[in-house]
Order: sequence, then structure tokens, then C-alpha cells
Amino acid sequence: MYIILPQTESGCETARGGQQDSLVRLCLNIDELQPPLIQLLTEKLLEAANDDEASSDANIPSLILANLKWLDCIVDSDTLTTKIVEIIEGSPFKVWLP
Repeated sequence: MYIILPQTESGCETARGGQQDSLVRLCLNIDELQPPLIQLLTEKLLEAANDDEASSDANIPSLILANLKWLDCIVDSDTLTTKIVEIIEGSPFKVWLP
């Protein structure tokens, strides 16, 4: 789960801001990794969204969606659009809310 969280070490003097991009977000900016990573993330999002037993403090679906927002470049926009429609159709309403 930690790879989807934006983090900066406390006391870091070389960070460009208070929060850095997560590892997943950085990988999403690599053209060769983006399509399979989007496939994996959307599958995990649907699993987490439909898991009523989840006791985690973090809202996993929101963290996953945050990594997909505002990508600089989308390699396969048709697949991403299809996956977003699948998320809307297959997830409970609570996932749609920020």
C-alpha cells in the first residue's frame, strides 16, 4: 500500500515540496509501464471498493484514483476510458465521492 502514498522523508532538504509523487505515480509516467499498471490498479481499485471488510484507515480507492488523476501523458486513452467506465459500473457509490 505504501507505493501509492505520496511521501517525503522528514528532514529531507532536497525535496521539491512537502509531498512527492508516489512510486506508482512515477511509474505511470513511463510509457511502457503505464498500460499494464493501469490494468493492475483498476483491478485492485474494484477489489478494494467492494471489500466491505476492509479495516484500513486509508481509503485505497481514493489513493488509487489520485495516482491516475492529472497524468501528463496517457499512452492508451481508449483503455483508460474503458477502465474508468468499468470502475463506475462496478463500484459502490462511496468510491465516486472524494
